[in-house]
Amino acid sequence: MFEHFRLFFICVFQINVFFYTIPLPIKLKSPSSPSSSPPSSSHIEGDIAAWNHLYRFLKNIFLVLVVLLACSALFPVLWHLWIYAGSANSNFYYSITLLFNVAQILVVSDYFYVYLRREHHLTHGQYLKRKDGSEATLVLK
Repeated sequence: MFEHFRLFFICVFQINVFFYTIPLPIKLKSPSSPSSSPPSSSHIEGDIAAWNHLYRFLKNIFLVLVVLLACSALFPVLWHLWIYAGSANSNFYYSITLLFNVAQILVVSDYFYVYLRREHHLTHGQYLKRKDGSEATLVLK
């Protein structure tokens, strides 16, 4: 559609891969092997089970659960309408898969935020401190 921006879009999309994949293993320090199998649902379930101590600190869990349940209910309905009944097109099914992926991104980002916050509290303590070590308070003006 925009031929004069083609090189720009190609560069931006390729750079995004490095912006997201390089910092995460550095920060999480998780061992990875190039010969390991690609992630599956069992890997995700194992990661969530390993991080279950962070579950109570999640902020968007109700929203995510409602969206995942709604998507799970609408997947077969929209599939049937698109493939068998012929009364819907692929855009309906695509929108549900898009919403499902947004919910998964919210889960992962929420877990990552809680993990980083926990690591910060374990390293620096839960309360603010001044440079001399005494307790500090935050004053908003």
